[in-house]
Amino acid sequence: MQWQIWKKNKKTWAKKQAEKFYADFENLSIEESVLAVKSLIKTESVTLSEANKLMDNMIQVFQDDEEYERCHICLQIKNGIND
Repeated sequence: MQWQIWKKNKKTWAKKQAEKFYADFENLSIEESVLAVKSLIKTESVTLSEANKLMDNMIQVFQDDEEYERCHICLQIKNGIND
């Protein structure tokens, strides 16, 4: 029982975090989002590895909720930061 509660709380937290980070991209084009993330990497606010992990986590959360448009946008941003 405790495990199920912990797992549900973790999923809720992950969803909130994904929503929060996605909101940062919502008013930007894919290209602008890629530039914003690359800027964070360039200033060493995050590493490329951390940015990829964040995008992977967001994609997973949105897949779980069957929000495929958001998955696609996150995947495009991820691909862009890795080019």
